[in-house]
Amino acid sequence: MLRFFDAPVAVLFLHYAREEDAYKQGTAAALQNFLLAAHARGLGTCWLGVVAICQEDIKSLLEIPNDKTLLGGVAVGIPVKDSTLNTFERSRIPVDKLTTWYGYDR
Repeated sequence: MLRFFDAPVAVLFLHYAREEDAYKQGTAAALQNFLLAAHARGLGTCWLGVVAICQEDIKSLLEIPNDKTLLGGVAVGIPVKDSTLNTFERSRIPVDKLTTWYGYDR
């Protein structure tokens, strides 16, 4: 069972199932803006890509038509500062290892 970290709200982001990426890109931009807007209002969020992985089951459960594709889901709630979820260690590659700048002098 997908529980969204027991958050009180889950928001699903869908787009039209098409070959071209325009719908997917627009939906991803909307999802990101949703995350930023929620944070600006003091809410905690988590983008859950597992929704896309489990989408056939979710679409069946929620009776979502086959002409739609789930891009992702967002768990939304009030942040708990001392939650063990907030202590999860993440390793990140430095941005300079992933970015090439052209025509820009630092």
